[in-house]
Amino acid sequence: MSLLPPNATLLERALEEATARIGAITAPIDTLLDPYLIPAEWLPWFGWGLSFDSWDADWTEAVKRQAVAESIALHRIKGTRASVEIVLRRFDQLAHVVEWFEAAPRHTAYVRSHPAPQRRGRCARRYARHRRLFRSHHP
Repeated sequence: MSLLPPNATLLERALEEATARIGAITAPIDTLLDPYLIPAEWLPWFGWGLSFDSWDADWTEAVKRQAVAESIALHRIKGTRASVEIVLRRFDQLAHVVEWFEAAPRHTAYVRSHPAPQRRGRCARRYARHRRLFRSHHP
């Protein structure tokens, strides 16, 4: 049964036919915006939709869900020391931030420095990822 008037255009009839099947699609709409209920394979797209800056496919599912859940709060503090520490903690528990005024001996004011490991392979890739994340969250 159609709700369109007898003088409906071909476009209107085509739209009615196309949208009539929408109810038959089984999409869990109510779970798509909840990071703890969304299917795991959709987490990267959900993170992308929230402008998540740092994603690692090697994370456990629990870490991915927590990262997406904290995304909005992280954007609120982006550019602060807390933001940098949170992001670094996800990748390396031993990484920490030392401000220029906390360093001993004291560093040049307002200059950031990165310890450069002389390692190759996985450690070098991890360091490069840390630098990229640091730059994305540092003012």
